[in-house]
Amino acid sequence: MHQDEVHRQPSIMYLGLTSAEVVLIDAQIILLQGRIRELKSQRNALAPISSLPEDVLAHVFQLTHDGPSVTCNTHNAFVVSWVCRLWHKVAVRSQKLWNYIDTPIPQLAQLCFEHVSSLQLELQLHLNPSSEKLLRIIIPELGRTSTLSLRGSTSNPRELYHVPGFTLYPAPTLKSLSLERFQLPEGIQMFTGIPPPLHSLSLSHCNFHWDAPVFGVGLTSLSITSPISPMSLGGFLDMLRHVPGLKTLRLENAFRSISTSLAPLQRTAVHLPALTSLALLSCSTRLCTAILLGLTFTNQANVVLNLHDNSEAGASFSL
Repeated sequence: MHQDEVHRQPSIMYLGLTSAEVVLIDAQIILLQGRIRELKSQRNALAPISSLPEDVLAHVFQLTHDGPSVTCNTHNAFVVSWVCRLWHKVAVRSQKLWNYIDTPIPQLAQLCFEHVSSLQLELQLHLNPSSEKLLRIIIPELGRTSTLSLRGSTSNPRELYHVPGFTLYPAPTLKSLSLERFQLPEGIQMFTGIPPPLHSLSLSHCNFHWDAPVFGVGLTSLSITSPISPMSLGGFLDMLRHVPGLKTLRLENAFRSISTSLAPLQRTAVHLPALTSLALLSCSTRLCTAILLGLTFTNQANVVLNLHDNSEAGASFSL
């Protein structure tokens, strides 16, 4: 037989063995590999952690829920489920292990959605210009999402993410929303115009309007950092009249123009009876004064001022 023909037919002629002998050896290898897997499974069953009740083991797995993924390209639930058969069975049955999603890989996010049927989702994602497919998978899930945190990453600091899907889907269970470098839809278009029951809202380097439905009556925590477009102080105070339950208010470099700083003097002050924490950061003295004159709250509130202007650059006060 020609040498090239031998290389083309390794299953027929291999070191002088007949094809029947090769098949027999392959079958024995498969049997031995199966036996090895059985022995490893028996050994794993003798490990102390394997003696824990499944509900306790699921709780141990749940401790990874609030932390970041152990690798940037996977999800903690998958890491746990790949260890052994027992862990896989417990992980698949534990929906709480899958409802916190921070993987940037669309396929893994889709698998997590499929594992969660009755729990609300918690989404915390860092986006980049190639995340369009991931967004297409996530946005339709807004109807069963309780926490949504999207952080955009762009080479241009003034470039913002536009998510058309924000106008197409309501978010009836959304309690916490955090966006960085996003363009919010104008007016009441966001979430089909139906205000979500938000308790916590954080907008950083975003472009938005004070009439957006995210500023709902149920807000208890609000953080605004460096809006892209100049914000109206009067519009801000008018918005606050609709959130009387606000407990925490944090503004950082939120109003760049001081031309409107005297406007609150001609307005009725906004009363925030539930306010316990107020932080005005990177704020000029004049603008800070205007904001404080536009608000009333109990003397139980903790007030932190970080002033940045020519006369008092970097001065900080706690009241």
